[in-house]
Amino acid sequence: MKKILFLFFIFLFFLQTSNAQETYFQTGHTHDILEVHFSPDDSQLVSYSAGDGDFILWDVKSGRQIWTRETSFIRKAKERTNLKEFYWSKDGKTLVTKSVNGTYQTWDAKTGKVLALTEAKPEIELIVPNKKQVSYTKDYEKITISDSESGATKEFKRFGNNSAFNTSNDGTMIVEGGGWGDAAIKITEIKTGKSWWLDGHPSVIGGIAFSPDGKFLAVSGSDKIIYLFDTPSKLDFGRKSGICNLKAI
Repeated sequence: MKKILFLFFIFLFFLQTSNAQETYFQTGHTHDILEVHFSPDDSQLVSYSAGDGDFILWDVKSGRQIWTRETSFIRKAKERTNLKEFYWSKDGKTLVTKSVNGTYQTWDAKTGKVLALTEAKPEIELIVPNKKQVSYTKDYEKITISDSESGATKEFKRFGNNSAFNTSNDGTMIVEGGGWGDAAIKITEIKTGKSWWLDGHPSVIGGIAFSPDGKFLAVSGSDKIIYLFDTPSKLDFGRKSGICNLKAI
Protein backbone atom coordinates (compact mmCIF):
# COMPACT_ATOMS: atom_id res chain seq x y z
CA MET A 1 0.00 0.00 0.00
CA LYS A 2 2.82 2.41 0.90
CA LYS A 3 4.48 1.67 -2.44
CA ILE A 4 1.25 2.47 -4.31
CA LEU A 5 0.84 5.77 -2.44
CA PHE A 6 4.46 6.67 -3.14
CA LEU A 7 4.01 6.06 -6.88
CA PHE A 8 0.77 8.05 -6.81
CA PHE A 9 2.49 11.12 -5.31
CA ILE A 10 5.34 10.81 -7.81
CA PHE A 11 2.73 10.80 -10.59
CA LEU A 12 1.07 13.94 -9.17
CA PHE A 13 4.43 15.68 -8.93
CA PHE A 14 5.28 15.04 -12.56
CA LEU A 15 1.76 15.98 -13.63
CA GLN A 16 2.05 19.32 -11.83
CA THR A 17 5.51 19.92 -13.30
CA SER A 18 4.32 19.22 -16.84
CA ASN A 19 1.43 21.68 -16.45
CA ALA A 20 3.55 24.53 -15.07
CA GLN A 21 3.49 27.65 -17.22
CA GLU A 22 7.24 27.89 -17.62
CA THR A 23 9.40 27.98 -20.73
CA TYR A 24 13.14 28.25 -20.35
CA PHE A 25 15.59 30.38 -22.28
CA GLN A 26 19.16 29.13 -22.53
CA THR A 27 21.85 31.19 -20.86
CA GLY A 28 22.68 33.85 -23.40
CA HIS A 29 23.84 37.31 -22.34
CA THR A 30 26.50 38.01 -19.74
CA HIS A 31 25.56 41.68 -19.21
CA ASP A 32 22.42 43.83 -18.93
CA ILE A 33 19.94 43.24 -21.76
CA LEU A 34 18.83 46.62 -23.12
CA GLU A 35 16.73 45.61 -26.13
CA VAL A 36 14.05 42.96 -26.71
CA HIS A 37 11.80 42.87 -29.79
CA PHE A 38 9.29 40.37 -31.18
CA SER A 39 9.13 39.29 -34.80
CA PRO A 40 5.96 40.39 -36.66
CA ASP A 41 4.48 36.88 -36.38
CA ASP A 42 5.31 36.57 -32.63
CA SER A 43 7.36 33.40 -33.21
CA GLN A 44 10.81 34.89 -32.63
CA LEU A 45 12.45 37.38 -30.32
CA VAL A 46 15.70 39.33 -30.66
CA SER A 47 17.72 40.63 -27.74
CA TYR A 48 20.77 42.86 -27.53
CA SER A 49 23.22 43.74 -24.77
CA ALA A 50 25.61 46.66 -25.11
CA GLY A 51 27.69 45.22 -22.27
CA ASP A 52 28.59 41.93 -23.95
CA GLY A 53 27.89 43.14 -27.50
CA ASP A 54 25.81 40.07 -28.34
CA PHE A 55 22.82 40.06 -30.68
CA ILE A 56 20.69 36.95 -30.14
CA LEU A 57 17.71 35.46 -32.00
CA TRP A 58 15.39 33.25 -29.93
CA ASP A 59 12.55 30.87 -30.69
CA VAL A 60 9.68 32.05 -28.47
CA LYS A 61 7.80 28.76 -28.23
CA SER A 62 10.75 26.66 -27.08
CA GLY A 63 12.80 29.42 -25.46
CA ARG A 64 15.90 28.21 -27.31
CA GLN A 65 18.58 30.25 -29.01
CA ILE A 66 18.57 30.11 -32.79
CA TRP A 67 21.91 31.93 -33.02
CA THR A 68 24.16 34.44 -31.23
CA ARG A 69 26.35 36.99 -32.98
CA GLU A 70 28.94 39.44 -31.67
CA THR A 71 28.54 43.06 -32.80
CA SER A 72 31.70 44.97 -31.87
CA PHE A 73 32.64 45.25 -35.56
CA ILE A 74 29.75 47.72 -35.98
CA ARG A 75 31.10 50.25 -33.50
CA LYS A 76 33.04 53.31 -34.52
CA ALA A 77 35.68 55.11 -32.46
CA LYS A 78 34.80 54.89 -28.76
CA GLU A 79 31.15 53.90 -29.12
CA ARG A 80 29.81 51.60 -26.43
CA THR A 81 26.34 50.91 -27.81
CA ASN A 82 25.13 50.17 -31.28
CA LEU A 83 21.94 48.32 -32.22
CA LYS A 84 18.75 50.35 -31.73
CA GLU A 85 16.33 49.39 -34.55
CA PHE A 86 15.27 45.88 -35.61
CA TYR A 87 13.35 44.74 -38.71
CA TRP A 88 12.36 41.49 -40.43
CA SER A 89 12.22 41.19 -44.23
CA LYS A 90 8.93 40.27 -45.88
CA ASP A 91 10.39 37.11 -47.34
CA GLY A 92 11.57 36.02 -43.89
CA LYS A 93 15.13 35.46 -45.08
CA THR A 94 16.87 38.40 -43.44
CA LEU A 95 16.95 40.65 -40.42
CA VAL A 96 18.00 44.29 -40.70
CA THR A 97 19.31 46.30 -37.77
CA LYS A 98 20.30 49.94 -37.48
CA SER A 99 23.03 51.21 -35.22
CA VAL A 100 23.14 54.49 -33.31
CA ASN A 101 25.99 55.51 -35.62
CA GLY A 102 23.60 55.35 -38.58
CA THR A 103 24.91 52.19 -40.24
CA TYR A 104 22.71 49.29 -41.28
CA GLN A 105 23.43 45.59 -40.86
CA THR A 106 21.80 42.81 -42.85
CA TRP A 107 21.77 39.37 -41.23
CA ASP A 108 20.83 35.95 -42.55
CA ALA A 109 17.76 35.10 -40.45
CA LYS A 110 18.53 31.37 -40.46
CA THR A 111 22.23 31.41 -39.60
CA GLY A 112 22.92 34.90 -38.23
CA LYS A 113 25.68 35.44 -40.80
CA VAL A 114 26.35 39.10 -41.59
CA LEU A 115 25.40 39.65 -45.22
CA ALA A 116 26.09 43.39 -45.44
CA LEU A 117 27.20 46.43 -43.44
CA THR A 118 26.12 49.64 -45.20
CA GLU A 119 25.83 53.36 -44.62
CA ALA A 120 22.50 53.49 -46.47
CA LYS A 121 19.33 51.54 -45.76
CA PRO A 122 19.44 48.28 -47.73
CA GLU A 123 17.01 47.84 -50.60
CA ILE A 124 15.12 45.04 -48.94
CA GLU A 125 11.36 44.96 -48.49
CA LEU A 126 10.89 45.07 -44.73
CA ILE A 127 7.83 44.42 -42.62
CA VAL A 128 6.59 47.68 -41.18
CA PRO A 129 5.25 47.06 -37.65
CA ASN A 130 1.46 47.28 -37.59
CA LYS A 131 1.49 49.50 -34.56
CA LYS A 132 -0.79 52.39 -33.70
CA GLN A 133 1.40 55.34 -32.86
CA VAL A 134 0.75 56.88 -29.47
CA SER A 135 1.79 60.51 -29.10
CA TYR A 136 3.36 61.09 -25.70
CA THR A 137 5.90 63.13 -23.78
CA LYS A 138 7.74 62.14 -20.60
CA ASP A 139 9.39 63.99 -17.78
CA TYR A 140 10.50 62.87 -14.31
CA GLU A 141 7.02 63.30 -12.85
CA LYS A 142 4.47 62.38 -15.50
CA ILE A 143 3.65 60.97 -18.91
CA THR A 144 1.37 63.09 -21.08
CA ILE A 145 -0.52 61.27 -23.82
CA SER A 146 -2.25 63.16 -26.62
CA ASP A 147 -5.21 61.89 -28.63
CA SER A 148 -4.36 62.48 -32.29
CA GLU A 149 -8.03 62.80 -33.28
CA SER A 150 -9.54 64.98 -30.55
CA GLY A 151 -6.37 66.69 -29.38
CA ALA A 152 -7.27 65.88 -25.76
CA THR A 153 -4.47 64.97 -23.38
CA LYS A 154 -4.19 62.68 -20.37
CA GLU A 155 -1.53 62.73 -17.69
CA PHE A 156 -0.24 59.71 -15.80
CA LYS A 157 2.13 59.83 -12.85
CA ARG A 158 5.52 58.40 -13.74
CA PHE A 159 6.63 55.15 -12.22
CA GLY A 160 10.31 54.63 -11.54
CA ASN A 161 11.59 57.31 -13.93
CA ASN A 162 13.08 54.43 -15.87
CA SER A 163 13.82 54.55 -19.58
CA ALA A 164 12.11 51.16 -20.11
CA PHE A 165 8.80 52.19 -21.67
CA ASN A 166 6.57 50.92 -24.44
CA THR A 167 3.04 51.02 -25.84
CA SER A 168 0.87 48.13 -27.01
CA ASN A 169 0.45 47.68 -30.77
CA ASP A 170 -3.24 48.59 -30.60
CA GLY A 171 -2.41 51.81 -28.74
CA THR A 172 -4.56 51.00 -25.70
CA MET A 173 -1.88 50.38 -23.05
CA ILE A 174 1.43 51.75 -21.85
CA VAL A 175 4.01 49.85 -19.83
CA GLU A 176 6.77 51.17 -17.57
CA GLY A 177 9.65 49.47 -15.85
CA GLY A 178 10.70 50.40 -12.33
CA GLY A 179 14.05 51.99 -11.57
CA TRP A 180 16.82 51.06 -9.16
CA GLY A 181 15.37 49.48 -6.04
CA ASP A 182 11.98 48.74 -7.64
CA ALA A 183 11.82 46.01 -10.27
CA ALA A 184 8.03 46.03 -10.64
CA ILE A 185 6.31 46.62 -13.98
CA LYS A 186 3.30 48.90 -14.34
CA ILE A 187 0.80 48.43 -17.18
CA THR A 188 -1.81 51.17 -17.61
CA GLU A 189 -4.90 51.21 -19.79
CA ILE A 190 -4.87 54.64 -21.43
CA LYS A 191 -8.64 55.01 -21.79
CA THR A 192 -9.58 54.28 -18.17
CA GLY A 193 -6.33 55.03 -16.36
CA LYS A 194 -6.54 51.68 -14.56
CA SER A 195 -3.20 50.08 -13.76
CA TRP A 196 -2.05 46.50 -13.39
CA TRP A 197 1.20 45.43 -11.73
CA LEU A 198 3.69 42.67 -12.40
CA ASP A 199 6.03 41.96 -9.52
CA GLY A 200 7.74 38.89 -10.93
CA HIS A 201 10.85 40.56 -12.35
CA PRO A 202 13.85 40.50 -9.98
CA SER A 203 16.14 43.15 -11.47
CA VAL A 204 16.40 46.63 -12.96
CA ILE A 205 14.55 46.60 -16.28
CA GLY A 206 16.42 47.54 -19.44
CA GLY A 207 14.20 46.40 -22.32
CA ILE A 208 10.46 45.94 -22.57
CA ALA A 209 8.18 45.08 -25.50
CA PHE A 210 4.63 43.94 -26.28
CA SER A 211 4.22 41.10 -28.75
CA PRO A 212 2.41 42.20 -31.95
CA ASP A 213 -0.66 40.13 -31.03
CA GLY A 214 -0.73 41.79 -27.60
CA LYS A 215 -0.72 38.52 -25.68
CA PHE A 216 2.76 38.72 -24.18
CA LEU A 217 5.18 41.19 -22.69
CA ALA A 218 8.91 40.52 -23.00
CA VAL A 219 11.03 42.04 -20.24
CA SER A 220 14.80 42.03 -19.81
CA GLY A 221 17.23 43.67 -17.46
CA SER A 222 20.29 43.62 -15.26
CA ASP A 223 19.93 39.96 -14.25
CA LYS A 224 20.79 38.99 -17.87
CA ILE A 225 17.55 37.01 -18.26
CA ILE A 226 14.50 37.51 -20.49
CA TYR A 227 11.03 37.00 -19.01
CA LEU A 228 7.77 36.58 -20.88
CA PHE A 229 4.57 37.62 -19.11
CA ASP A 230 0.93 37.24 -20.07
CA THR A 231 -0.51 40.71 -20.62
CA PRO A 232 -3.82 41.67 -19.02
CA SER A 233 -7.05 41.90 -20.94
CA LYS A 234 -9.58 44.54 -19.95
CA LEU A 235 -11.11 42.03 -17.56
CA ASP A 236 -7.80 41.23 -15.90
CA PHE A 237 -7.16 44.57 -14.19
CA GLY A 238 -6.99 44.21 -10.44
CA ARG A 239 -5.89 40.58 -10.44
CA LYS A 240 -2.84 38.69 -11.58
CA SER A 241 -2.87 36.91 -14.89
CA GLY A 242 -0.82 33.79 -15.54
CA ILE A 243 2.91 34.44 -15.60
CA CYS A 244 5.21 32.58 -17.91
CA ASN A 245 8.84 33.05 -16.88
CA LEU A 246 11.54 32.54 -19.48
CA LYS A 247 14.51 31.71 -17.29
CA ALA A 248 18.13 30.84 -17.93
CA ILE A 249 19.17 27.23 -17.54
